[in-house]
Amino acid sequence: MNQTFIMIQNATAAMLRTISRHQRSAAIVVALLLASGAYAQREYAPQYYVDTAKVSIRKEKWEVARTFVERGLTLYPDEADLNWLMGRYYYHKKDYKQARYYLVHCLQQDYSHVDAKQLMVKVEDETKNYSSAIAYCNELLEVAPYDKGLWRRKIDLYRKQDNHVLAGKLLERLAEIYPNDEEIQRCSGITYGTNNACQNVIKECNWDADKDSKNIRI
Repeated sequence: MNQTFIMIQNATAAMLRTISRHQRSAAIVVALLLASGAYAQREYAPQYYVDTAKVSIRKEKWEVARTFVERGLTLYPDEADLNWLMGRYYYHKKDYKQARYYLVHCLQQDYSHVDAKQLMVKVEDETKNYSSAIAYCNELLEVAPYDKGLWRRKIDLYRKQDNHVLAGKLLERLAEIYPNDEEIQRCSGITYGTNNACQNVIKECNWDADKDSKNIRI
């Protein structure tokens, strides 16, 4: 970048030696514009694009966020957080195929990326890939074994798979982990002897799979 600026300076000096005073003023303006344009094209560190996009997302300016993330990915295509944020953008747009693409790429660069895994649970849930969603839930529970929201989500995913017996067993386990949670204790008291009872457990308890889950980091 410094070399570009020096070239502009040298070219401007050579021009000024051969033109009139009025022409010199115009030439100086052009040179300044060229120089400022050269500096405007400088590259920033990946965190600049990540932080700027996050601010835009907080303000619900999704297209602005996308612009910064795309600029960042042009320079740093394997930056995990940038791929995660692009996945966030496409999830917001309900383009789950594209969301999955960027989230998977994020995890290829950093498989411990908790936020990407949290969002993958939702993507796979929305697209009815429940086994995959459960697998990501299990990985997240290894990191946060007492996250009530993850347990709720996992139980709800088993329910959606029509695996009501296992959903019931997990709910009983959750009741053991949270003995003072009145809602969980009430729900775990439902009999799981018949499929109908199992099928209605979440519904009867007004179950919110997202309740108590940790918010995605922004």
